[in-house]
Amino acid sequence: MMGFNLMIAGFVGGLGLFMLGMGQMTDGLKGLAGGALKTILASFTSNRPKALLVGAGLTALVQSSSAITVAAIGFINAGLLTLPQAIWVIFGSNIGTTLTGWLVALIGLKVKIELFALPAIGIGMAMHMAGGKSRWGAGGLALAGFGVFFLGIHLLQNAFTGVSEYIDFNQFGTGTVLGDLVYVGLGFLLTLCVQSSSAAMALALTAAASGTIGLEAAAAVVIGANVGTTSTAILAVIKATPNARRVAAAHVFFNVLTGVVALLILPTVLELVKRVSEALSLDPSVATTLALFHTLFNCLGVLLMWPLAGGMIRILLRLFKSQDEELARPQHLDDSLLDAPELALEAVRKELARQGDMALEIARHHVLGARIPHPVAALEAAVPRLGADIRSFAFRLHRMAESVDDDTLQRIVRSSHHYERMAIRAESLPRAIRTTSCTEVNQALGVFRGLLDRLCAELDTSQPDFVLDTTETLFQSLREEYRMLKFHLLAAVSAQKLPIEIMEALMARSEGKMTSLESGLKAARRLSQLRGLPASVL
Repeated sequence: MMGFNLMIAGFVGGLGLFMLGMGQMTDGLKGLAGGALKTILASFTSNRPKALLVGAGLTALVQSSSAITVAAIGFINAGLLTLPQAIWVIFGSNIGTTLTGWLVALIGLKVKIELFALPAIGIGMAMHMAGGKSRWGAGGLALAGFGVFFLGIHLLQNAFTGVSEYIDFNQFGTGTVLGDLVYVGLGFLLTLCVQSSSAAMALALTAAASGTIGLEAAAAVVIGANVGTTSTAILAVIKATPNARRVAAAHVFFNVLTGVVALLILPTVLELVKRVSEALSLDPSVATTLALFHTLFNCLGVLLMWPLAGGMIRILLRLFKSQDEELARPQHLDDSLLDAPELALEAVRKELARQGDMALEIARHHVLGARIPHPVAALEAAVPRLGADIRSFAFRLHRMAESVDDDTLQRIVRSSHHYERMAIRAESLPRAIRTTSCTEVNQALGVFRGLLDRLCAELDTSQPDFVLDTTETLFQSLREEYRMLKFHLLAAVSAQKLPIEIMEALMARSEGKMTSLESGLKAARRLSQLRGLPASVL
């Protein structure tokens, strides 16, 4: 009984040290890489092969597919990555995460604790304590993490050495559908419990290396662990933005499809692994074979997805397409961006532009009587709710990031308020008046309406050709034309061509239209300041 208890203690302690080491390695390597991760993700993912290589390379570098997934979701929410780019980065990260298996197989199971792991922990922590938050300190944390990582592998090895005395894994069988499914389920449950496919992979490798389970059983555990890692993505995107849910759904589809196909042809895949291993003159050990299986298995997934990705993305866009009731839900804001102020500000700009688009739709409906793509009632409810979310996010960002100063916060808040006033003023316009019989007034109203139409088109800040100066000039023309309209209205009343109440109603409605669009112009000024463009100060 004492031996069994010691085995369990070694198993639990080894798994804990392994995961602790992985976490320290990830944190240290991310700190060592600095802003390079963001630069590479934003700049070198223009097509499928590049996005795939970037995803694989960055995941191998920081030893965390979750970190790359979160970063990709943040970038797509900020509008810096498209959905296809983000999805191929995620597919690449599935390949990059297989490096953990190679570390365990080639180094972890062979390293002498006293010669490498323990000195690495001591030297790494000394570097970390001396370097603090500098790159030197981050490198020390990564080195210490490697040491703890290998120490955990050593304890797991020792724990699995005697496990066959207490548990006979052969009773589950291998080579049969039921037996393989049992091991797939075991890998899935392990990953679900510890929320780390790398930990489940390490357990499979050490169990296979110690002879506790066979190669095919260990391969089935790896398949289960790969499918199980989707649970992390699913949990992470509950109540998340539509883009985050699309990326998570693509991740689930990739892993499940790859797992099902690999399980159906498992003997064939293992034979391919054997031939590749011989061709590359690799170590024929079970651990190395299993690490190669893990890599080829994920490469198989990429090959399967290559012709299917386009259709899958189209389905995801339809499946998660925002409905009218979701107009108020932020499309770009995500709390994961709060640690990256530049990305967070870009997301705020994008969200303000969305709020502006909706306010402009409301204005076009009420001011011009134009047909708009969304129900006006849904838009009128969404604009203030989205504005509140933008301001709440901006205040949290202001508290967390020194680079987001009071002026920047004020511009965000005022832009949002101006868009809300634009919508409210458009909603509150006095009742429309039938056309008068006065020719001069009708002509002036026609010119005024034409300028309103042009200004509505120019106020669309989401257009790449938006120019603030042009919009300012057009608004000044509108203001001058309003003065001319008032002159003609007063002249018509003086000449008894128009009743006073009609004149007052036309004047109030025209002024309301102008002030509604003026609020949109004020918001555009603030938004231009956020983009670093010159703008007059209100």
